[in-house]
Amino acid sequence: MGLAIIFVALLLLMHELLSPDWLKELVVDVYDSVFNMLRGALKLSGALIHLAGKICTFVLLAGAMTVLANEFMPVFGLQAFIPDAYSVALQALFVKPYVLAAATILVATTVAIYTSKKFDLDYREAIEKSHERWEKRNADKLNRRPG
Repeated sequence: MGLAIIFVALLLLMHELLSPDWLKELVVDVYDSVFNMLRGALKLSGALIHLAGKICTFVLLAGAMTVLANEFMPVFGLQAFIPDAYSVALQALFVKPYVLAAATILVATTVAIYTSKKFDLDYREAIEKSHERWEKRNADKLNRRPG
């Protein structure tokens, strides 16, 4: 990545000094490819974090429901939901604070990614509506002018 940055900097320097048309096209192509690569990497990492958060949420929900059911069933005189060995393992998992902290971070990250995507969509929609209103207002002003 550092070599790519140096290469782009040299291209920019050559562009400023020499400024031929083929170099301008090359610089634009390099910029486009680098930004597209970074955009793709960000989208992929966001999708992977979102998927990990969904899986973590499901595992937390299933584990908590299992532990809760296993604790309540003997109270009502029913047989335990899962064997004691698995129950102890699940309870130990929910007792460790660093496991819950990691799971909570994954869930919070998933919520943050979804919220930022929703904010981006809402922001784009608001900008488009603003442009439409501005164009309509200017079109009305142009139509009202005498002449």
